[in-house]
Amino acid sequence: MAMLLYSCDQGKDLEDLRVHYKESFEKSVGDGGDTLFRKELWCGNDKLSNLFPRLYRLELLPYATIRERLGRVLNEFQSLKSLLANVSLDRNSKVKLRRSIVSNGEFKIFVWRALKNRFPTRVELDKRGIDLHSVRCPVCDGGLETVEHALVSCKFASDLWGRIFNWWKSGAFNNHNIVELLRENNVSSSMSSLGNSLWIAIKWIGVYVIWKNRNIKVFGDKSWKIPVALNEIQTLLFDWISNIVTGKKLDQQTWLSNPVGYLNLV
Repeated sequence: MAMLLYSCDQGKDLEDLRVHYKESFEKSVGDGGDTLFRKELWCGNDKLSNLFPRLYRLELLPYATIRERLGRVLNEFQSLKSLLANVSLDRNSKVKLRRSIVSNGEFKIFVWRALKNRFPTRVELDKRGIDLHSVRCPVCDGGLETVEHALVSCKFASDLWGRIFNWWKSGAFNNHNIVELLRENNVSSSMSSLGNSLWIAIKWIGVYVIWKNRNIKVFGDKSWKIPVALNEIQTLLFDWISNIVTGKKLDQQTWLSNPVGYLNLV
């Protein structure tokens, strides 16, 4: 009888006799060098390619073995741990912008991505074969979610820009072109250098806050409120001014009510 276990044909004969031949054996993963990470049944009751089809479609190495895949993940995890080893967070501290906000590399990269259409909007994800239930805007459902729509013409984004322009006394917001909105020379010749820098910073922070709230809506299923978003932008700019102006007591209420006039006081 032991000899039958080594014969596939005889093993089938046993299955036909309702002797559970296949279930009598389990594959040993060992070091993972002979088992495909996503293509073989080794973890759970189904292949990982079937359990996580969207992740599988993003996989660059679909035929990678367990050893290749876990080895790379563990190496990257160890590198990340080393990078974050000396990072400490203070929950009681406010996030503040540095003096170089307008030239800040992080903000520049964010704006560059917006201008180059490099955001993972639903339309762009759909173009890359990602299976989505809809490509419409997840915030307003009023159009296809492109970068232009998400950051400028979405009803929530457009209303926020209208309040920003009104707060800064820059007239009505009627610009639905993201390039025109974000270009650095779109400033007032009558405004001080600090004022022009702040106006650029406001727009850069504006698109950042809009995209952040879009992600909160998509991944946290929480609606974002325009007054809260506007206050976040105003507070970030006030914190920045407070960091660069010394020797004066700054009044946040004056800043909130009349930012352009406030600049004459600093």
